[in-house]
Amino acid sequence: MGLTASTTSVAGQSMTSENVHVKSACTGEAGAEATVPEEELQIVRDALFPHDLRVQRTLGAGSFGSVHAAYCDQTQNDVAVKVIDFSPDDLEEDRRAFRLEVSAMKALGDSDFIVSHERSWMNADKSGGYIVMELVDGQDLEEYLDQYGHRIGQTDAKRIGLRIAKALRDMHRAGWVHRDVKCGNVLMFTESLSDDNGDIFSAVKLADLGLVATVGSKVEQVAGTLDFMPNNLVSSWEHETKPPPPRPSDDMFAFACVMMEVMGAGYVLDHWNKTRRRRIKDGKSVERLRFPEDIAEKFHIRLIDALEACWDDDRRKRPTAVEMVSLLEELIEQQSDTKSQASILTDADDDNEEDDSTSIDIADQNEAGCIAERLKKRRRHD
Repeated sequence: MGLTASTTSVAGQSMTSENVHVKSACTGEAGAEATVPEEELQIVRDALFPHDLRVQRTLGAGSFGSVHAAYCDQTQNDVAVKVIDFSPDDLEEDRRAFRLEVSAMKALGDSDFIVSHERSWMNADKSGGYIVMELVDGQDLEEYLDQYGHRIGQTDAKRIGLRIAKALRDMHRAGWVHRDVKCGNVLMFTESLSDDNGDIFSAVKLADLGLVATVGSKVEQVAGTLDFMPNNLVSSWEHETKPPPPRPSDDMFAFACVMMEVMGAGYVLDHWNKTRRRRIKDGKSVERLRFPEDIAEKFHIRLIDALEACWDDDRRKRPTAVEMVSLLEELIEQQSDTKSQASILTDADDDNEEDDSTSIDIADQNEAGCIAERLKKRRRHD
């Protein structure tokens, strides 16, 4: 059971033309709240909540439930409360999915990269569930990219990717598959935007475990967001066949799609998805997704190769989350060392009074050096 329903999101429910997704931990940023009538909010306030929880406002509402900001008197913290309405037609399945989500959140409680669980319960007649978790004061990555995407540089893109990769590493090591990795499920805390160390993405977390599954488990239907799924899962959806067991490699395919959007090539992903959906429906082969050269030449060739390998139809060839974490940490460290050397050289030049706003990012420039030529050779080889 998931909390997404859109033209490209599936979780067993009917496809709709409306985007009505609800995050497992919604952001508390002004203007991001859903418009919910006061009488409906009052019903939530009067529901079977513990007395120490005071619901304050609704953050989001969708076809499967809602998320509310609340204040916990016991812990004296702001929290998010996810209210899930189980479908009368699929009560047992929804209850099972609820228990899985809670189990995953508890099992991953020590991870610094996944939204944390505080407590959960079902109502008296078990027709719905409640999950209390940390409230994210900020926005999701999809909203951030809509607002600032053109300003994200190479270093910040890699830092965002590193945080997501670490979240997936923790999930996969614990035996879980997220199944709905996308920008809308990556949350960014406001505090991360003003980090004293210059790492503006120090508090980025993966959210919404509503479609989580154990590795290799039996599943009856495709779940997640089609635009971020491997071809075999899209095919299962289009042709209504039973999907294969969930694998960590499914998440890595989606991770690379998220990175494509973060790195400024979301338009390529959109076009590719429209084409591949049509071809898969017609039973035709699909060309592998690739970065456009104007984007690829800006980043290290090893990162481009690793991300493109995540889109291989052979899941065994896709990098693991552990391998992506190792690569991103190495590239970020290399860039940091290069910038430090460049800073020393700049400080030694007393005659250089160039304004910071016009300074050249030497690390980024070095990183891109000679990559274009190697990229052309690689593409000719492909």
